Amino acid sequence: MILYHPSGESISLSPGLWRRVLERARASGWQPAGALPAPVPLDGSPPVWDGGYETPAGQQVSRADAAALGAALERSLAGQPDAAPAFRELARFCKAGGFLVCPSPGIADSLLSLAEHLGVTATTATAPRSEQPVPVPRKGADSPAT
Repeated sequence: MILYHPSGESISLSPGLWRRVLERARASGWQPAGALPAPVPLDGSPPVWDGGYETPAGQQVSRADAAALGAALERSLAGQPDAAPAFRELARFCKAGGFLVCPSPGIADSLLSLAEHLGVTATTATAPRSEQPVPVPRKGADSPAT
């Protein structure tokens, strides 16, 4: 799954790690406000929404809820200097503002879950952000004939 900030920053993580993050935050005092539902498809009716966080569906975690989640994660890490760096990074990410909880494309979630099970670090590739448009070759007088 992938968590997205409106700024474009994102974090890829396995569904298992996300569940542990949510459990750890709840155990440290986070009281979920409930995620806002994903946008409704134009060709369908809105699904029934329960405010859940676990299943990635494009739901939105509000700024206040994300800040509270990040603060609870930080509290859970207090006095644990060798805690998993992923938890510290997620605490920082959450405290930076609201975000979307989205599914990873293709089989990325399965690969992240497998890597987590094997105890190895894995990341999913993301396309680099470019400030400049990518030039598209055009057929014309200055292009080679094909």
